[in-house]
Amino acid sequence: GIFNTLFGFGVYTMIIMVIPSSYYLLALALATILGGIESYVTQRIFVWKSKADARLEFIKFSTVFVSQLGLNAILLLVCVEIFEMDPLWAQYVIGSILVVFSYFIHRHWTFKFKT
Repeated sequence: GIFNTLFGFGVYTMIIMVIPSSYYLLALALATILGGIESYVTQRIFVWKSKADARLEFIKFSTVFVSQLGLNAILLLVCVEIFEMDPLWAQYVIGSILVVFSYFIHRHWTFKFKT
């Protein structure tokens, strides 16, 4: 979990440092896609050690990730545009909160049938 979180934050940080900070939502989308692929593989193999149907778990995992991306984007937009927070620091705060929720969702729904 820590590795996945640091990976996602690292990718977002690298992207936000390369592109103009006004494109923070694009950076979020790209980082979430790259982080999502890495996260699915590492969680399935190393965290949950799942032997269940990979297709079903991938659909569930993707549903959680797309929902999380939508919520993250809304919260990031509010933090940056309304509260005038730095996009990088705002994402660190939001991401830290969302990672806790996603852990429990994956534990109790996505990878529920681990064997």
